[in-house]
Amino acid sequence: MTRFSFDGYRWLRDGIEIDGQTNLTYTPTAADAGHGIQCEMIATDPPPYSVTATAMSASISVWPTPLLRVSRLRVSPRRLLAVGRLRVRYDLTQAATVRFTIERVEDGRRAGRRCNTHTAARERGPGCVRLHEIGRSTRRGLAGANQFVMPRRIGGRELAPGRYVLIATPTARGKTGIALRVTFQVVL
Repeated sequence: MTRFSFDGYRWLRDGIEIDGQTNLTYTPTAADAGHGIQCEMIATDPPPYSVTATAMSASISVWPTPLLRVSRLRVSPRRLLAVGRLRVRYDLTQAATVRFTIERVEDGRRAGRRCNTHTAARERGPGCVRLHEIGRSTRRGLAGANQFVMPRRIGGRELAPGRYVLIATPTARGKTGIALRVTFQVVL
């Protein structure tokens, strides 16, 4: 009776050996995206035959995890009447919780590296733009198109006339994705 000796594993990407990968398991990396991954098991027939036999698994296609991002963020109308409602539409690459932050755009005056509130006492210095956070809300979104109507009261108060920025930041499985922002204006 002939006994084979088991000599180990070899992992290959598109038929080319992956350096240093000789364990039973292999975790694909970003470099493997779109490539076939194979595992070769090596067993040797003892002398005098000295034959090496290999068995190869089927190729496994590995694709990158989609990047979590908000896209096509838009609000309507862009010029909102103080008594109107703001409709928010956005797309997600995957299901996520999205934090919506509203910031008011204010004029300021630069003093050194800081942008301070514009007051009569601070007339000197170049002008700058300050963003002042008004409030936040969180929504669960599905992969694909999403929409909702923003409440008229943010942070316990009505939005006053002025310019605003709406920032959408997605989070899924403990990871924060790529945020997107859009501007709108509240008018009387």
